[in-house]
Amino acid sequence: MKYVWWCLIGLAVLAVIVALVCICIHIRRRRAAKKVRCESEEEKAFRLNSALSVFGFAWCRDCDCITAGEDPWQRDMGYCAEYDEFALSMNMVMDCEPIYFRCNGKNWLMEFWKGQYGCATGAEIGLYYNEEETDRPPEKLFYTCATDSQRAHMQFSLWKDGKCIMERYGLHWWLTGFLPGEYSRPCDLVMKICICFHEGAMRDAFYRGLLEAGYDRQEICVENNRICLTFDRPKTRQHCRFGRLYRFLVCRKNVRCCKCYLRASRPFCTTLDRISFLGYCFPLLYRKLIRLGMRCSRRRYEKCCRRRRRG
Repeated sequence: MKYVWWCLIGLAVLAVIVALVCICIHIRRRRAAKKVRCESEEEKAFRLNSALSVFGFAWCRDCDCITAGEDPWQRDMGYCAEYDEFALSMNMVMDCEPIYFRCNGKNWLMEFWKGQYGCATGAEIGLYYNEEETDRPPEKLFYTCATDSQRAHMQFSLWKDGKCIMERYGLHWWLTGFLPGEYSRPCDLVMKICICFHEGAMRDAFYRGLLEAGYDRQEICVENNRICLTFDRPKTRQHCRFGRLYRFLVCRKNVRCCKCYLRASRPFCTTLDRISFLGYCFPLLYRKLIRLGMRCSRRRYEKCCRRRRRG
C-alpha cells in the first residue's frame, strides 16, 4: 500500500514539474514573440547576420533567404570532388553538376548544386580553377576558388512544382540561396541558370564543357557572352560513398528537422522573424549551436582538403 502511495506522490510531483516547465516555455515564447515584433527589421538583420557570419553566410532581404557572403571562410578551402562525395554525411542530399573546361592555360570548374541542405532547400553555383599542367582527369584535381577579378555575373531561379521559390543574381564566385524550413527532394527542383562571362574565350570553353557533360545544343542558349541553361536531371555521374538506406534515413531526418523548425517558430512566417524568435526563445542553445556548427563544418572541410591534397 505504501508503495502505491509513493508512486502516486511521484506522479503528482512529476505532473507539477511538467506543468511548471510548460508554463515557463509559454511565458518565454510570449516574451520572445513580443521582442521580435518590437524590433525593427534592421535590428533583427544585424543580430542574425552577426550570428551567421561565423558560418560565412548572411541574410538576404530580397528573397528572405540565407546566402553566402562576399568573402566567406569557405573561400580558403577550395573545392574537390570529395566534398560532394561526403556531402550526405553532413545531411546534404543534392544533385551536383560539375562542368569542366580549359581556358587561358587553366583548368576551370563551374558546378551547380540543388537539393536539401539539412532543414533548408537550396541551390548553388560555384566557379573554381586549377593551374596544374597534368594529364590527370579533371575530377581528380584540387581547385582554388575564383579570385575577385575572375568572378562572373551569375543568376539562377529555383523552381518547385511549377513555382519559383527563390531567385538570386550577382557578380560572384559562389552564388547561393537557402530557404530554411522548406523540404524538397532534389528531383522536385528545377534550376534555371544564366552565366555572363567577361570574355568570349571563356564563354566558348564553358559551352564546350557543357556539351562534353552531356547537354544538347538545343538545351543551351547563347547570347553575346551570356549562356543560359536549365538544370533539371543531372547529366553527369553522381558520386556518393553511402548507400540508399543511409540516404533514405538522412532524408527522413531532414523532414523531421524542417517540421520541428516550423513548429517551434510557428508564430512567424519569414526567415528573419523565425530565426530571431528562436534565438530569443533558446539563447543558450542558439549560441552553442553556432559554435558547434562552426567547429564541425570547418573540420569537415579541412579533413577533405587534407585528404585530397595528400592524394
